[in-house]
Amino acid sequence: PQDKLIFGGYSSGAHVAACLLQRPELLKERGLPLPSELCDGVLLLSGVLGTRLTCEPSAAPRGAPALTDTIGAIVFGTDAAAALPSPVHDIDASPALPHLLVCCEHEVFGLPVIEAAFGVYFASREFRERLSRRGVPATLVEVRSDHWFVLGSEVLAQALRQHLFGLAEASKVVHVD
Repeated sequence: PQDKLIFGGYSSGAHVAACLLQRPELLKERGLPLPSELCDGVLLLSGVLGTRLTCEPSAAPRGAPALTDTIGAIVFGTDAAAALPSPVHDIDASPALPHLLVCCEHEVFGLPVIEAAFGVYFASREFRERLSRRGVPATLVEVRSDHWFVLGSEVLAQALRQHLFGLAEASKVVHVD
C-alpha cells in the first residue's frame, strides 16, 4: 500500500494548516496542488481553530465570549480581530479530506475560568461537528493531557497509533486515557 501524506500542525500550526487548506487559491497562486491532490488527510493537534466566538452567546460558557472578544481586541485591535481567519467559521471552505482532530482534556491549565475563556480558541469539538454536518469524515480524539505537555505524552502516541491511518473512518468522537 502507498504511504499516506497527512497535512497538519499543532496549536497555532494547526490553525495555519487549516487556514491554508481552506484557501486553495493561495496554493494555486504559488503553483502548488489543491488540498485534495496535496494530501490524503488532515491532522489538527490541539489546534487553535476559533479566533472568534464559536457558538451563540447563550450557549457559550459564562463570561467566555466577552473575555475572548476583549483579548482579541487588545492583541489585534478591534477591526483586525474581527477579520482574523477562523477555521471553524470558514468550515465550508475546508477540503472534503478525512480529518483527525486531537484535543486535550485540559487545553489551558485545567483552571475553570481560564478554560472557559480560552476554550473558545480551542474549537476542535465544534470544528468536528461542523465538518460532520458537511459530510466530511472527521474523528475527534480527546486525550488525557493538557496542551503544554501533550506532544511528549504516551497517550498521544497511543491515540496516533490507533487513529492516524484510519482517517477515512466514519465521523466519531473517541476518548483515550
